[in-house]
Amino acid sequence: MDDTHPPAHLRLRCLAQGEPQAARVDVGDERAAAIAAELAPARRAVARQVVSTVQTRGV
Repeated sequence: MDDTHPPAHLRLRCLAQGEPQAARVDVGDERAAAIAAELAPARRAVARQVVSTVQTRGV
């Protein structure tokens, strides 16, 4: 991705400096809950990987 985008640290800095924006799409509470439930297993897997990486690297 760095071949076509600024380096990750610069993208993160840009995101951190921006102001929060309201969502452009409102799917409603019921649909949002369904989406969250569908993504929950992937969210847990990513969270475990992040924690493992941080613990391994001692960051």
